Amino acid sequence: MKKSIVFFAAFLMSISIFAQSPRYAEMMEKTIAEMEATRDGEVIKGIANKFERIASAEGKEWLPYYYHALCNVKMGLAAMEKNESDKIGAYVEKAQISLDKAKGLTPANSELETMQGYIYMATIWESPMIKGATYGPKATASFEKAMKLDPKNPRPSMLQGQNIMFTPEFFGGGAKKAQPIFATAQEKFDTFEPATSLMPNWGAKTNTYFVQRVNKAVE
Repeated sequence: MKKSIVFFAAFLMSISIFAQSPRYAEMMEKTIAEMEATRDGEVIKGIANKFERIASAEGKEWLPYYYHALCNVKMGLAAMEKNESDKIGAYVEKAQISLDKAKGLTPANSELETMQGYIYMATIWESPMIKGATYGPKATASFEKAMKLDPKNPRPSMLQGQNIMFTPEFFGGGAKKAQPIFATAQEKFDTFEPATSLMPNWGAKTNTYFVQRVNKAVE
C-alpha cells in the first residue's frame, strides 16, 4: 500500500512538471521579448520582477536567474547613462545574488561566466577611476573563461570589446585595440544559433553599433 502511494505521488508530480513546462516556456519567451524591446530602466525593473517570480516558481531552472541578473545590469547601465551612479551598486548586488543562484544550478556555463564579466563591468560604471583597475582585469578573466567554455559564444567577445574600448589607451585600451575583438564577435554573431528559444541570444545589434563606432574612430 505504501509503495502504491509513493508511486501515485511520483506520478502526479511527473504530470505536474509536464503540465507546467509549456507554461514556463510561454512566460519566459514573453518576458524575454519584453526585455529585448526596451532600454527604459523603469520598464526593465518590472520585467526583472517577472523573472524573479518565475525563478521562485521554477527553482531548478537557471535561466530565470540569469535573465534577472541581466535586467539588473541593464538597469545599472540606464542609471549610468542618467548620471545616477549612486544607484548602480544596488543593481550590481542584486545581479550577483541571482547569478550565484544560477551558478549553483549549472556549473561551467559560458553564458554565466559572460554574465559574471558583465557584472564586473557594471561595477566599474559606479566609479571608473576607483574601480576600473580592479574590476577591468576581473571582467577580462571572466570573458576569457567564457570563451574557452564555448568558443562559438559571441557575447564574451562583444563585452570584452567594450571593456577594452572604454579602458584608457595608456592602460592598453582604446578603439584600435577593441576593433579586432568586435570584428571577431561579429563573425560569431553571424553564425550563432541558440540551442532553444529561451537561451541567450542578445547583443548582435549592440555589437554592430560598436563595430561601426570603432571603425570610424580608427579611420
